[in-house]
Amino acid sequence: MPVQSYTKQAVAYVASLSLGSDADIVSGNYQVFISMFHDWTDTIVNNVLATRTSAGEYIYEFSADNMASFGKHKIVWRYIKSSVTSTSTQYINVYSQYITSGEFFDIYPELEAASGDKFDST
Repeated sequence: MPVQSYTKQAVAYVASLSLGSDADIVSGNYQVFISMFHDWTDTIVNNVLATRTSAGEYIYEFSADNMASFGKHKIVWRYIKSSVTSTSTQYINVYSQYITSGEFFDIYPELEAASGDKFDST
């Protein structure tokens, strides 16, 4: 089942993939690739090598520029293990924040002590 998460617009986002064991290696590169598409079919990143962080664990950091458009984004991981190509899909909903925490707590200062650290959580 695809994974879905939320992140703010124009903020770098790190996507991760756990394979349990390493993908194949070709010319020193683990065969794990990532692509990201905006809901309106725009390709943001296409078939880029991911970074291996430990055995079977891979990440890719999308820049703030990659995350410039709000809306639904589809991430497709493509990886090769034991010469078999497979894919995994994730979804990100990129949202635009209407008000900053500073603006909100200027209006409702009584809520800052109890909820200040939760303002940006999703």
